[in-house]
Amino acid sequence: MSSPTNPHRQVIGRLVRVSFPSFGLTNELAKVDTGAFTSSIHCEQASIEGGEVLVWMTPQAMKDNTPLRFPLFKTKDVKSSNGSVEHRPIIETVVHILGKEYPIQCSLTNRSKMKHRVLIGRRFLKHKFIVDVSLDVTDL
Repeated sequence: MSSPTNPHRQVIGRLVRVSFPSFGLTNELAKVDTGAFTSSIHCEQASIEGGEVLVWMTPQAMKDNTPLRFPLFKTKDVKSSNGSVEHRPIIETVVHILGKEYPIQCSLTNRSKMKHRVLIGRRFLKHKFIVDVSLDVTDL
């Protein structure tokens, strides 16, 4: 579905299915959060070594010491919804959403206490999507 005011922007709901091939995440249900500036992806742990970010996606990856490796884009202090500030690595990767592929910048953090492992923030949404919170992911 496209926006009546801008045919180039698709309308999405508060939840959307996404895939991140570089993380091995397929058809992941992501929370669309217009209150968050930066998008984020769950990982058990991320550490910076030189210009690289080592990312452990699962407890098993930590146990086996098999991190994914990404070039470090930058680091950023991110304030969470509870007001705490965390210094996070930001990487650039690709997301597949509604049949298209887009570049995206994501912070890496442990979201194990959150309902959704992926959060899509307004920096990514801007000029691409219009959010209609009344839509369910099955409406699209």
